[in-house]
Amino acid sequence: MSWIHSPPALFGWLVLIVVGAYLVFSDWDRFAASSHYVFAPENWLWLTACWVVLKIVHEVSHGVVCHQYGGTVRETGIMFILFAPLAYVDVTSSWRFRSRRERIHVAAAGMYGELLVAALAVLVWSNTHSGWLNNLCFNTIFMASIATLVFNANPLMKFDGYYILSDSLLLPNLYASGQQDLRYMAKRYMLGINSTLPDWSRRDAVIIRAYGVASLVWRVLVSAGMIITAATLFHGAGIVLAGVALVLWLGLPAMSFIRYLFFGKPGERPSRLRFCCTAGSAVTTFVAVFGFVPWPGARNAPAVVEYSPHTVVRAFSAGFVREIYVHDGQQVSKCQPLLMLESRELKRELADLDLQIRQSTIRSQRHEQKGEIAQKQAEAKNREALVTQHSEKSSQIEQLTIRATHAGSVVRRNLAEIRDTYFNEGDEILAIGDESQKELRVSLSQDDLEAFTRLSGASVQIDILRLPLWQARVRTVIPRATPTLTHPALAAANGGPLPVKPVNRRTDNSRSGTHELLVPRFSAIVPLTASYSAILHSGQLATITYRPCHESIGEHLYQTVSQWIRERFAVCRR
Repeated sequence: MSWIHSPPALFGWLVLIVVGAYLVFSDWDRFAASSHYVFAPENWLWLTACWVVLKIVHEVSHGVVCHQYGGTVRETGIMFILFAPLAYVDVTSSWRFRSRRERIHVAAAGMYGELLVAALAVLVWSNTHSGWLNNLCFNTIFMASIATLVFNANPLMKFDGYYILSDSLLLPNLYASGQQDLRYMAKRYMLGINSTLPDWSRRDAVIIRAYGVASLVWRVLVSAGMIITAATLFHGAGIVLAGVALVLWLGLPAMSFIRYLFFGKPGERPSRLRFCCTAGSAVTTFVAVFGFVPWPGARNAPAVVEYSPHTVVRAFSAGFVREIYVHDGQQVSKCQPLLMLESRELKRELADLDLQIRQSTIRSQRHEQKGEIAQKQAEAKNREALVTQHSEKSSQIEQLTIRATHAGSVVRRNLAEIRDTYFNEGDEILAIGDESQKELRVSLSQDDLEAFTRLSGASVQIDILRLPLWQARVRTVIPRATPTLTHPALAAANGGPLPVKPVNRRTDNSRSGTHELLVPRFSAIVPLTASYSAILHSGQLATITYRPCHESIGEHLYQTVSQWIRERFAVCRR
């Protein structure tokens, strides 16, 4: 299999990667929409199958290249971290290679193999649009490209990216040196112990210290993420698992540190007073900053421009659209014809009523000629009922011509495309709004609701593309959550900012479209002045910015992270 890693194959690999990247970005909307369901429970089995195959490709690629340069592979297998399986292959013999290029090649071979599989999967995915094969290809693309680059290529974890970085910098023990430097700083500045470091060059010392700090931060984030994920996904069992992880990762090291703090080691006597002062100062600063300092940044909420008032024009009678007299955005006057529906069923019923009325008239005349007064009176009542029905049907046929209820501007996306579309009685066809009266309808998450409730009547900043920023006041907050989209332009499927899911709904007869929000959201109204109403269009997106001064830095971070977790796992549950 070594030919796969030869220079000619590398050229073909580059071509496939470029073609695959082009296909993904050219169909990015479909790719992004598919990613919303990658962690759904029904997709876990597919992800597991893809992971098994890709890990075989990944580890075999490492072994093949190691053998290619004369190395040996003693074993391969799986290790478990917090019960999460991680595949590995022992290519430590490659560390003895004199050529730095060969060592880097061995480290990069796994990602090379996975990205090759990802590029081939893109070719199949771009030519299929549904079904198990398309889903399998997307899972393969996700696992072999995004997940591989995030973890395997990440130099802050001791995977492939770390060995590539350490060989590139000629620092073979970069991770261990970074840990040594962190211990040195902790002992010197927190415990008052004078220790020594190896005689690194100035360049190496800077790199090692920066790497040590960055890897520590990354380990904390990954550990916290794994604990939160376990506690959320596995419910009660996950909480127990998270507790075990906290004991192993924090509890045991903390006990070892406390024992060292009180008893020290031969030749090392830590200063407990210095530690209490530095640790107390750090904790006090942390609590003061994250608990009491207001969040300096601003929070954003998406909004869309809509007419106010917004009058919906509905079908008074069921029928097919045969004629359209207006177009989207056209100014119309009151009672002006907008479109005409056709209903053959109504015409047939009206013709039947005409025939029944004539027959009733003839029967009434016969009863009169024969002197049958009672029968004549009964037939007269029957004819009166038929005339009433005829009048109602005639009125329904007249209402097949849809007219404007008041003057304004026609609002309907792709109005010309509803020709020959069937509308039931009461279905929304279009809307009419006044160009000089518009408002911003703000979509709020649950975390934004409290802040906007307090902002009622206060000024917020409005940002619309190609317009200068300006201030406006919040008029109303609607504290009722709904999964219905305020406007189709807000949906991620239409290029908007809000994640949505498809629903079974008649697209031609509903302005809300075939999508609804993944998580129900609240609404708020920001009125616009006549000058801004004149230059803004219905459906235009905006961003509302506000500064929640009552919110501390810690509260903001907590709400942001918790909201992200809720949204991600809401997708998983769906």
